[in-house]
Amino acid sequence: KINSLNPDIVIFGGDLLDNYARDKENIDFDKYILVVKGHPNQPLSCDIPQVYTCDEFKSVELLSVCDYLITDYSAIAIEGAILNRKTYYFVYDYEEYTSKNGTNIDLFKEMPGCVFKSAEELCRAIDGEYPESSLQSYRQRFLPEPLGCSTKLLADMILTLKGN
Repeated sequence: KINSLNPDIVIFGGDLLDNYARDKENIDFDKYILVVKGHPNQPLSCDIPQVYTCDEFKSVELLSVCDYLITDYSAIAIEGAILNRKTYYFVYDYEEYTSKNGTNIDLFKEMPGCVFKSAEELCRAIDGEYPESSLQSYRQRFLPEPLGCSTKLLADMILTLKGN
């Protein structure tokens, strides 16, 4: 159903729905398909007809077809980086979140041009040119090299430790 519609696909976490998608003026539904996924244990309902929840798919499965990933502080950003997905952070509650929970990294420092507190700024950024250097720098800093060889590297380490 999604592939037949053919515009760019954006996926993001359900926690952001109330602060982003409900303001329909922020989203050009003729240009973008918005797929909203919640955390696995989070019930998600959306009454906006142009927004898809794709309950039959897991978030990581949808990453394989998305053009953009919008997240807040979720670990799905790592999976998105592994797949080299253009990732934006919508952190409308940044001050509150960082004071209560803290963050592992400074998103504004690590992903310049990709982190936004307002939906309007985020939408303007998506319609502009993506700062590819931010994603590539993030990948180099936080992802292991080489990618895609984890099983082999783990097996080699085990065999080395066993003395084989």
